[in-house]
This record gives sequence, structure tokens and C-alpha cells, in this order.
Amino acid sequence: MAPPFTPALPSLLYCYPWMPFPRRITIYLHEKQISSTLVKTVRVSDPQDGDEVVDRSFPSRPRGSLPILAVRSDANDEDGKPSQWFHVRQSMAIINSLEELCEQKLYGFDSPMGSLFGRDLMEQVRVNEVLILAEELTVIWNPVRTFGTKAGTMSYPQGAREMLRWVRRPLLAIEKWWQESDRDVCFSEPGISTL
Repeated sequence: MAPPFTPALPSLLYCYPWMPFPRRITIYLHEKQISSTLVKTVRVSDPQDGDEVVDRSFPSRPRGSLPILAVRSDANDEDGKPSQWFHVRQSMAIINSLEELCEQKLYGFDSPMGSLFGRDLMEQVRVNEVLILAEELTVIWNPVRTFGTKAGTMSYPQGAREMLRWVRRPLLAIEKWWQESDRDVCFSEPGISTL
């Protein structure tokens, strides 16, 4: 039977510092006050500049789209060599796994700022609403950013302007939604706390 998984720290977060999905994680790390002794950010050069790790003292960039959190087991394999890296992909999967480590106070992670996902059902619902909207807007925004600037592999400013209209529509809807005074009525009804 294999021993339980124990990560060798620090884990490595491979990311482009300026792209929205990796940036979400670097903001999370800062807000949660997660030390670089636990998660070290590894900057990767722009795709048009080679898409390689900038600081060559780190292992090569894993295959796949960034961000990628690389976690290595503290145990050795059957030959006594250090274990292979385990990769967590997708920004929300990375944030969820780090948040769980903080909540459980495992391997030196802590949660001095409290839970990102809320302490009770009401907070969890509100956080999920915002996270889902943020995810949608980030997905819509990413092509605007890459087509409208030289950040991507191709430039198509007219297409970026049209896509920007797609971003503005949900933003206006969200703004109107937040201004509605009765949006929380359904949560004040008896019985919601038993869900």
C-alpha cells in the first residue's frame, strides 16, 4: 500500500503574470497571505517569446495551458528517486485545493483571513454567485485582451471591439442585479438555514 500523499514544499505555480486566469491565483495567494515557502510563483515567458520558464533554476514548464500548480510528493518512488510531479490545472481547481489546505491547516497552510468560500450557507451562496459571474466575464474578456492588443498571437482590433460589447452586456446586467433591493428576499424566508 502506498504511503499517504504528503507534498514536498514549495509547490510551483507556473503562470504568465499578466494573463487573467493565472493572475486570479496570484491575487488569491496575496490576499490569503500564502507564503512563497508554500507556493512559489514561477514566471513563464510570453508564448511569442518561447513560452519557457524565465528563471532556469526551476524545472521546465509542464505541458498544458497555464496556470498549472505543480506539487511533488515528499516520498520517493520504488527506486528511491524523488516522486514525479502532480499537476493541478485550471485556476479554480488550484484555488479550491489551496483553500482546502488553508481550511484544514495542513502542511503549514493557514487561513488567518478566514474562509474564501464563506462560513455558512448564505456566504457560500453569495461567493458562488460572484465566482460564477467572474468566471464568465473572464472567459469573455480573455479574447478581447488577446485580440485587441499584442498580448496574443494575433491582432484583430475590430473583433476585440465587438467582443468588448459582449463583456459590457453582462456587466450592466450584474450592476442592475446588485442594485435590486429585493434580491435577498428568498433567503430571508424560514427554512433556508436547513438546506
